[in-house]
Amino acid sequence: MIAHIKRSYWVLATVLAFLGAATFFARWWAATDTPGYSRLGKANPAPQALAETKPLAVRVTGELAALNAVDVRSTLAGSVSAIRFKTGERVPANSIVAMVEPSNGIQSPGALEAALQRAQDDWTKKKEQAAAIESELARAEEWQREDLIARRDLEQTNAQADLARAQLRLAQARVAQQQAMLAQRRALERQARILAPIAGVVVHRWLDVGATVNEATAILSIADVDRLKLISRISAREATEVRAGMTARVTTAAASGKTFSGKVVRVSRASEVPEQTEIEIEVTSDDGGLRPGMVVEATVGTNPGKDRS
Repeated sequence: MIAHIKRSYWVLATVLAFLGAATFFARWWAATDTPGYSRLGKANPAPQALAETKPLAVRVTGELAALNAVDVRSTLAGSVSAIRFKTGERVPANSIVAMVEPSNGIQSPGALEAALQRAQDDWTKKKEQAAAIESELARAEEWQREDLIARRDLEQTNAQADLARAQLRLAQARVAQQQAMLAQRRALERQARILAPIAGVVVHRWLDVGATVNEATAILSIADVDRLKLISRISAREATEVRAGMTARVTTAAASGKTFSGKVVRVSRASEVPEQTEIEIEVTSDDGGLRPGMVVEATVGTNPGKDRS
């Protein structure tokens, strides 16, 4: 009986020992299955990094337009007497680009200056005559008090003095009138000098010398060709890869071998075609190699790992 109990005890102990060893072995196996370790106790090579997503590139084509362009207009009615720049020529800001001859019938500055001089000479003459009559009147009044002349002679001298005063006032009014006309003409001359509001290049001449203009007629157009824009459309899928602030590389067949820099300034849904997105790229052309109207291709490079926040 005692021998049987001892055998049972040893069998149970053997089973428990086996189970303990199996549990320990299973835990050790799971631990050595982690990255960086082998089941032989040696470090595994580091697992290869996940393949990076290749940068995507969105390409658009379109026609360049000036970021800033203005029509230079006449400021008064008349006829164009001069245009100083040709299409394609650079224009400094505030330079005179055209001249307009007023059509309001005012004489030329030379004629008005001559008329003013004549009026001033006549006024000087009338002033001297009036001064002489005033002296003669003073003597006549003194002589009449002494009964040296008749009352009728004094009245006649007084009438001559009144006439001289009136002629002097008229001569003075003529001087003022000529001065006003000359000032008006000079003001018109300043208006007749048509100035460039911005620096740029003449992209179009609307008129020739001799053309009739009014106060708002466009004479020529000036564009800032150093700063241009490209507006194009991309698909909704491409739009998810593009946002404002991204850089762009711009090329054109008209300037083979050159690459110009650009920047995305707007990404918005097209109003006419909701499923498309409109993209606007501002392009810099410091060397003047680009012009409005050129067809270009812009490549916007996107890298989700770098460009997305």
